[in-house]
Amino acid sequence: MRAMAQSGQRQELPRVFALARRIPNPKVSRAPLLWAILAAFGAALFVGAVVTVLFSLLYRLLSVPSDAWLPRPFQLSAIATIATALAVAWVSGGRHAVAAWATIMLFERFVSLWGLGTFCGTISPAPPLCSPIGYVLGLWPEVLGLALGSRLVRWLQVGAGSGNPVLEAAGALAVIYGLIAAAQSVLTVSTSSFEAGLLGIAAAVASGVACGQVLLARVPATRHWTMLGIVALGVTGPWVLVSVPAYFESVGIGGSIATTGLNLLEFFTPLLQIGSAAFVLYVAAARKVTAEPA
Repeated sequence: MRAMAQSGQRQELPRVFALARRIPNPKVSRAPLLWAILAAFGAALFVGAVVTVLFSLLYRLLSVPSDAWLPRPFQLSAIATIATALAVAWVSGGRHAVAAWATIMLFERFVSLWGLGTFCGTISPAPPLCSPIGYVLGLWPEVLGLALGSRLVRWLQVGAGSGNPVLEAAGALAVIYGLIAAAQSVLTVSTSSFEAGLLGIAAAVASGVACGQVLLARVPATRHWTMLGIVALGVTGPWVLVSVPAYFESVGIGGSIATTGLNLLEFFTPLLQIGSAAFVLYVAAARKVTAEPA
């Protein structure tokens, strides 16, 4: 019986590998350094959104408890985003793009670590994440993502063209929001909830404006709104399918949640981001119409 099973597996494996070889390799166009960096962050945003939604819904469907010895969806998303960004940065911009991407990531991590240290100093007893060993062990998704990204580089192919406009627009949104959010993690401990909420809204608006500006610079006018719609799917998808249901579940369990107006508005960050980008495109279109002779 065992020999028959092994024989069947040997017969099936070539079919599996043949099917895998027929899957088209994703293509990424080479681009100047700045655009390659943004493309890396944009690709990470889309892949992270897919992984977050997929595994969040799967865990919910299977009723996986929160204390199960399984990686959480946000950890799986971290693995996927690191791997994707590394691979796209390398294929699109080479080692200089990878170095710049890594510098931005390390800067965000350092600023967040500073904020974490301030936070840990205000609570007692401190959670495991506040200990040096706990923090280092918590970096396993990033380490695994780097290892996976070094393999993913071989899977990606160089495409035609001189840029990846959709990825670049999404990347501009992700980079600006990530940098301001990292600063927010430092300031939140020493500021009021009003100031923290205001900074969160500023981050959402600034990142949306950056996205809109990149769309204006890199995408033909006839495709502005289509490309913005694609970016909106990556930004709002996890929010609609994961964050909003979780919010209403928490309200149902804990009753009312005390939030100020700004904090509640900050909850709608994805909509603020896309709305700000849409406003930039609308203003540009209105100016173009006004400038045209009657």
